[in-house]
Amino acid sequence: MSQIKDKVNYSLIDYSNTKFANNEFDGIYAFETICHSPDIKNTFREFKRILKKKGKLVFFEYTLLNQNKYTKKEQQILELIKDMTAMWSFLEFIPESIVKTLGENGFRNINAIDLTENWKPSLEHYYKIGVIPYFFIKLFKLKRKFPNVTSIVEAHNLAKKGLLKYHAFTATK
Repeated sequence: MSQIKDKVNYSLIDYSNTKFANNEFDGIYAFETICHSPDIKNTFREFKRILKKKGKLVFFEYTLLNQNKYTKKEQQILELIKDMTAMWSFLEFIPESIVKTLGENGFRNINAIDLTENWKPSLEHYYKIGVIPYFFIKLFKLKRKFPNVTSIVEAHNLAKKGLLKYHAFTATK
């Protein structure tokens, strides 16, 4: 463990304003966290600034379809998930939009890889754990008190309809 401890530094910082030096990192890896950034355009700009030339960006996120594909009720569910989980950029995570935003921020070799089929077994597992408690959560109007259970059951329902997906994104500075 001491070998890793000497090489890794953990910081609690804002993605959009890291205070790291320009061109400091060979790569940036994020797992279901960029959606918590209040401004993904600034976040991608900051990532580009701190990546070395030819540096790699890799991240994994829940993704949506264009907003006009959702019913009013589904849009309300997405808003609820966003608000309960502080996923401020969640509604912007449409693969084509993310690819475009990365390009506008100077990234190249951009890929959006649909991993939805790989993600579904995990989603199904958590759904089975949460569906019975969620019945009572809904019954007693306690959704906001149980954001994780609410999110997983509603995410499962959206994914079953093809309205929620899971992507890996890769790009190079």
